[in-house]
Amino acid sequence: MADNTRDALALLAHELRTPVGTIVAAARDLERGGDTLPPEKQRALVQLVAGGAERLARLVDDVLAASQLEAGTLPVVVTDVEIGPLVGNAVEAARPTAPAGRSVTGHTNDALVARGDADRLRQVIENLIDNAMKHASGAVSVTA
Repeated sequence: MADNTRDALALLAHELRTPVGTIVAAARDLERGGDTLPPEKQRALVQLVAGGAERLARLVDDVLAASQLEAGTLPVVVTDVEIGPLVGNAVEAARPTAPAGRSVTGHTNDALVARGDADRLRQVIENLIDNAMKHASGAVSVTA
């Protein structure tokens, strides 16, 4: 196996472990005492599970897109795309997985429109936020 393939697989395994670990830990907490936990704690744990599952789904989508790109079969649908909702949805999806004490905010111009593929733009925005959360030392703010 080539070194770059091995490196890519190691990175993928690392990226998958984080949401899987979050889902497993939250599910175990719910299993051990979910019915005795305060409702707000139950909701927080369920949000962690949902957020982790959504992150896993995005990672799988990214892997599929990379595979299709490599094969030259990646579907691209170019349209006018409203950026505000993409940023807003990405910020909301990132909040449950943000490290403790780190806030994630989004500020957009609702009239901002780009010409591109909505799915690819969504992936870029989500990946930028994910990288910022991993490497920033403070709050993450997305402005468009």
